[in-house]
Amino acid sequence: MKRYVDLDEILLALPKNCEKLIRDWPLADVEEARHGKWIQIAEHDYGYTAEYDYKCNLCNFHISFTDRSPIQERYYFCPNCGARMNKE
Repeated sequence: MKRYVDLDEILLALPKNCEKLIRDWPLADVEEARHGKWIQIAEHDYGYTAEYDYKCNLCNFHISFTDRSPIQERYYFCPNCGARMNKE
């Protein structure tokens, strides 16, 4: 598993003559992980079926279902912003 570090902290810990070598090293394109949660915004009962509306708390992406299975079991990530939906 790859590990990512803060370059500025590494440079502070190393002797100055290593700085150019470290700065010339190719950098990985990483992004900090986002964590969100699904918020239930509506529940509609049409008699023959029910609809459950949820939104992502980070990007407000809206999604609807017509059955009662928890959204957390269907979508572990928001399909719009990519946030991992594991925040309580």
